[in-house]
Amino acid sequence: MSYTGDMIRKYRKEKGLTQKKLGELCGIADSNIRKYESGAQNPKLETLDKIANAFNIDVWALYENYGLPDPLESSQNTSAFLNYLEKLGYEFIDGSFYDADAEEVGLLHIKSDNADIPLTRNDFDNLEKAIKDNIELEIYRLRREKHI
Repeated sequence: MSYTGDMIRKYRKEKGLTQKKLGELCGIADSNIRKYESGAQNPKLETLDKIANAFNIDVWALYENYGLPDPLESSQNTSAFLNYLEKLGYEFIDGSFYDADAEEVGLLHIKSDNADIPLTRNDFDNLEKAIKDNIELEIYRLRREKHI
């Protein structure tokens, strides 16, 4: 099972649709709907958009991290992300970021409020993932608006 598959099944059942009927509404084979729901296959964003439209919901409700790289996969990604945070008015104050056993890895300093938020490694990962997911979704929406 996948998050996306679970959400497709949830909304399909809420709408009282069979897999076959959902497939007809979206122009997708019902066998693909089964694969999406079981997690055997991940739908493309364009396909998710069709499914979301059939449910009359925002595609974000079905969205998951479509194979984006792990936020901390490389120090280059981390460095770029920290530079981006700096441009947004935040500063990451390194505590024990490179200590794999440390629970708290540093502080996020909010310059406008002169406040610090302690971050765990999981907090840091979630923050980066949320930003990347939002950027990916906005790029998708822009491409759709411009028919690219």
